[in-house]
Amino acid sequence: IHRAMLAHDALSDETRAKIKKNKESVKVMMIDPAGLGGDRAVVGVRIGNYIDENIRVYRGLEYAALMDKLVIAIEEENPDAIVVDSTGLGFGVAGGLKKLYPYKVIEVNFGSKASKPEEYANIKAQMFYDLREEIVGKGSILLPMNDDIATELCSIHADDSDKTRRALEPKERTKIRLGCSPDLADMIAMS
Repeated sequence: IHRAMLAHDALSDETRAKIKKNKESVKVMMIDPAGLGGDRAVVGVRIGNYIDENIRVYRGLEYAALMDKLVIAIEEENPDAIVVDSTGLGFGVAGGLKKLYPYKVIEVNFGSKASKPEEYANIKAQMFYDLREEIVGKGSILLPMNDDIATELCSIHADDSDKTRRALEPKERTKIRLGCSPDLADMIAMS
């Protein structure tokens, strides 16, 4: 049994208007790398409780070209921390960035064990449920006004077949429903 994690009304203008921007916090850059395939490499920044609207999206870049773009983005933004999806191609990207920014890079492998394994199937499920709580439960995160972000976030479905832990449906199902990989949603979940 699969069901949507978020409804579109949770991301409405009315909901967003209730949240005040808090810039008094750390600046975190989130990177969801991609290479020559159909997925997008996505780079975003979270400052305090909001995701900056200046989201960088790259398509079809070879490793070296992607690394060049990422270094430029990091130098421009000067984040306190850099969270990188180290799944697949991201493994090499995270490793390359760790050499350049050894004290800033935090690797996240979406398939790895959750910090609360008794509650979540993997770290990706934990991150998306935490994000859902920030959006729906606390109403504490301010997302950019972007239809693609809203569509992707609302396309992430829970998988209720595991009766003991929270899980997400396989990414392949989300890709079929969306017609693309939910790269923007993945980037935001890493925040």
